[in-house]
Amino acid sequence: NVISLLPILLANRIYQVNARCVVGISNDHNATDIDDPQVQDGAPLNDQIICGPTAMPSTIPTVKPTAIPSESPTDVPTSTPSARPTAMPTNEPSSSPSVLPTVSPTSTPSLKPTTYPTSSPTTTPSSSPSLTPSTTPSLRPSSSPSLTPSSTPTSTPTSTPSIVPSTAPSKYPSISPSASPTYTCNVDPITRRQMIFDILAEVTSPDEINEPNSSANIAFEWLVGHDQLYLCPDDPKIIQRYVLAKIYFQQEGDTWLECSNPNYTSLDSPTCDPVDFTGSGHLDGQPWLDDSHECDWAFITCNSELCVTKIEVDDNDVGGTLVNEIDYLPMLEVYTMDGNPNHIAGTIPSQFGNLTNLRVLDLDENELTGTIPEEIYLTAKSLQQFDLDSNHLSGTISTEIGTLTDLWFVQLFNNMLTGTIPTEISNLSSLYTLTIHENELTGEIPEDICVYGITYLWADCSGGADKKVKCECCDTCF
Repeated sequence: NVISLLPILLANRIYQVNARCVVGISNDHNATDIDDPQVQDGAPLNDQIICGPTAMPSTIPTVKPTAIPSESPTDVPTSTPSARPTAMPTNEPSSSPSVLPTVSPTSTPSLKPTTYPTSSPTTTPSSSPSLTPSTTPSLRPSSSPSLTPSSTPTSTPTSTPSIVPSTAPSKYPSISPSASPTYTCNVDPITRRQMIFDILAEVTSPDEINEPNSSANIAFEWLVGHDQLYLCPDDPKIIQRYVLAKIYFQQEGDTWLECSNPNYTSLDSPTCDPVDFTGSGHLDGQPWLDDSHECDWAFITCNSELCVTKIEVDDNDVGGTLVNEIDYLPMLEVYTMDGNPNHIAGTIPSQFGNLTNLRVLDLDENELTGTIPEEIYLTAKSLQQFDLDSNHLSGTISTEIGTLTDLWFVQLFNNMLTGTIPTEISNLSSLYTLTIHENELTGEIPEDICVYGITYLWADCSGGADKKVKCECCDTCF
């Protein structure tokens, strides 16, 4: 009967398909009774494929991994890792890492790291450090440090210091110090000092910086040793801060009426209230040499890039001499230090001519000597207000003044200027004010100026036949 033989035929068919499988055999056959040349006479099963997991673990490891993991762990690890993780950890670690992590950690660590991290950390730290840091810190410190620092600090310190410092500090101090300290700017103070010196030696001569008690020396020592802002050598504003500090020390900042630094001033009760002092609210700010950014100091204005654009210290008992490093403030547009009781002496540095953005140079009512630098006439082409009256300036008015076509306000009176009045003044079609009286100037003021409708034109044009200057349209003659 074909129907009654069908189960037997199907069973034999299953056997033929799975002739090399140890599972799925029906009837009374078993692996050693199968009529197969591969298993006859007690042949080894090493070449057979385990088509499904065993119900219980084997006492010794398999030579090759199963296609799917066993239901419970083996007592001894397999020689090579399984293709997929086991549902439960092994009692001992495998000799080489698995391709994927186990679902939960083993009771003891593996001899080598896994290709991927475990989903949760081991219950106890490893006996030796990992070769590369983990992306997040361990819950408890390891007994010895990692070879390279972790990207984020551990929540508790390690028992011994790391070989190289971490990029960020740990939340709590370590028991013993690290092998090398962590420094601000990533350099030690001595190296930082030398690096800053090398930078400033390109601005001021090294001899001047090293000269004891010079303004350059005091400004340098303040910058590297006392400035609480503690700039790094690569800070783009380090020269700017140095130049302003040099202005302070060179121009008697300790005795300014307003906004001297309390740590340096000789005043008993220094104040910094330029709003009441000058009536100009935009000059309000912190005392000079404050640990804030220099753009926050009084009398200083900066642009959006924190570059100084205005220095306005008027009527503040400013003395000393003007600094030669002024052109290291390349965005400077306004420089005013005028008015009694200011008493700046010395000459006007030629470096003012390098300030191509300079619109206002106002130094009247001081004690300046020497000539007006030719460089100002030649290169400060943006100049609009040129106010140098009431000083002790000598020399002539350069013919190059006619190239400063943006000038509308020129005051040079009450000096010791000599020579003839340059005819090139007639090129200044925007002139609103020109006062050149109380000098030793001679000649004639060009009539073209009268055509431009100048408002204030004062000269030494009185005295009849003995007058020094001929002027047809001066509104005031001296």
